[in-house]
Amino acid sequence: MAAFEAFIGVARVLFYDYVPRNIIVNAPPGNTAQGGEATGMGIEQHLMPLTRIGHQHSGEPTGLAACFAHYGYLETRLVTTGRRSHSSLPELGHNAVESMLRVLLRLWEDPLFTREKAEIVYSIREMSSSRAGFVVPDRCETWIDLHLQPDKDPVLLQDAIRLIAANAAPFIPDLDLHLDFDFASSGYSLGMDNHLAHRLPAIYRSLGMPYRTEAFRSHSDGNLFFAAGTKPIILGPGTLEAAHTPEEHVSFSEVTTAARIYADLCLEAKGLAV
Repeated sequence: MAAFEAFIGVARVLFYDYVPRNIIVNAPPGNTAQGGEATGMGIEQHLMPLTRIGHQHSGEPTGLAACFAHYGYLETRLVTTGRRSHSSLPELGHNAVESMLRVLLRLWEDPLFTREKAEIVYSIREMSSSRAGFVVPDRCETWIDLHLQPDKDPVLLQDAIRLIAANAAPFIPDLDLHLDFDFASSGYSLGMDNHLAHRLPAIYRSLGMPYRTEAFRSHSDGNLFFAAGTKPIILGPGTLEAAHTPEEHVSFSEVTTAARIYADLCLEAKGLAV
C-alpha cells in the first residue's frame, strides 16, 4: 500500500481541483484467495465508473521504474487422480503424487519452459495431496503461476500445455489428469510514443533521478484496465524482489519520491483531452 500512501499525500496537497478526471491511480488492493495477485476487486473497481479514464496509473512495486509494458498472466490448476491403498502395499494402489511429479517433469523439460529464454516465467505455487496417514494418495492438486512476455497469448499457452500433457500420457502409467485454467490475462505494450513517455524523463531529471523503463513482470489490475480500453502505466515504490517475502519493505524516501512523481503527473495531465 506504499503507492496508495503516496497518492493520499498528493491528494492532500493538490486537493480535488488539481486531480484530473482523465487520470486515475490505483494501488494494489491485496491478494486473491488462491494466493495470487489482485484481480480487479479492490477500491479501483468502485472508482472506475466515476470518470472517463485516459492514462491509468497502477502503483505496483517497480523500484520507481516506469513500465509501459506489462507481462500477461495465466493461472493453471492440475489435478491427478489415483487409487488409494495402504502405504505398505503401494503396488495395490496408484500414487497420484507420483503421477503429478511425472507430469510436471514433462512440462519443465519442454523447450517452451526453458528458464534461460525467460519468455515464460513459471512458479509452482502450491501442491497438496489427500491427507491421510499410511496410505498411497489418490489425489494430488497443483497450482502454477505463469507470467508471459507482453506479446505472448495466454490462450496459445493453454493449448501448448494441453498438448504437452497429452503427449506425456503414454509415458505415465494409468494417468488420470485434469487441467483447469481458472484465470488468464493478456499482457500489453503501450510503446514509447505517447505523452507520458515523453514527459516522464523531464520529471525524473527535475528530481535528480535516473530514468528507467522496463516491462512489469507480475500480474496487476493494469492488465484488466488495459482490456477495458485504458492506458495503464505501472510505476510505484518498492520492488518485486522484496515483495511477498519475510524481508518485504519499502523505503520512506521512495514513497515520498513516488508522491512527487504522481503530483507532477497529475499537474501535467490536468486539462488534457480524454
